[in-house]
Amino acid sequence: MNLITDENLKVSSDYDVGQKEAAYKVLIELVNLFDEYKDDFRIVGGWVPYLMFPNNQHAGSVDVDILINHLTLQDAGYLSMSRILLKNGYMEHPEKYFSFVKDVEVDGRIFSVDVDILAGIYGGTTQKKRSQHVQGVRALKATGGNFAFEFPPQKIEIETERPDGAIDIANISVIAIVLYLVMKTAALGRGKPKDAYDIYFVVKYYPGGVKKTC
Repeated sequence: MNLITDENLKVSSDYDVGQKEAAYKVLIELVNLFDEYKDDFRIVGGWVPYLMFPNNQHAGSVDVDILINHLTLQDAGYLSMSRILLKNGYMEHPEKYFSFVKDVEVDGRIFSVDVDILAGIYGGTTQKKRSQHVQGVRALKATGGNFAFEFPPQKIEIETERPDGAIDIANISVIAIVLYLVMKTAALGRGKPKDAYDIYFVVKYYPGGVKKTC
C-alpha cells in the first residue's frame, strides 16, 4: 500500500503561477457577483485547503468549483446566475455542460479559467439526470452536496485584485470541513491525484488533526 508523505505534497510552484493567479481572481469575483446568494453558495474543490491554511504552501487550483443549493434557490427572472455570469464576461464551456469559462489577463498573458457548478443529488426537478437545472445553469450532481448547507460555512475574508484590476474584499463562504472531506472522498474515484493530496493536506494542518475534523 502506497502512503502519501510530505514529500508527495504539491506546493504552489507546481502550478503555472499565472494560471493559478487567474483562477484566484475569478474566485474572488464570483464571491462578490453572487453576494445576494451567499446563503445558498459555497466554495468547494481545490481552493478550500489554500483558503483555510494560507501560510502552508498549498498548491491552490487552476479552476474554481462552486456548490449551489438547488433546493432553496429560485429563478430570479432576468438576473439569474447564468445571466450574471454571461453579463460579466463568462462564457458557457464548449465541452462541459455544468461549467462556464472566463479569459483573464495576468502579466500580459491570457489564461482560461473554468468555473464548475455543482449541486446536491437529491430533490430538484431532474432526479433521473446527472444535473440540477436552476438559475439558468445545469449544475453537476455531487455526493454530499445536499448536506453541505445543513452546516454553517467557514467564513474567510480575502482582499485581492479582481480580473478587471480593481482591489476588492471578498467574504468567502467555504464549505464546512466535514462535508469537504465527504465530497473529496467521493471524488477519489475519478482518478485525480490532487483529490487525495487535498484530503491529506486538510487533515495534516487542521488543528487537532483527524479527531477534530470528524
